[in-house]
Amino acid sequence: EQKDWAHWGNTPAGNRFAALDQINKSNVDKLQVAWT
Repeated sequence: EQKDWAHWGNTPAGNRFAALDQINKSNVDKLQVAWT
């Protein structure tokens, strides 16, 4: 359960993984486009 990304891309390897528990019913409506 990781919350803070200490590195660009989340890890030193840049895997960009976000734990599934970070997105839920109470915050899914706040998601925004990060890039196109």
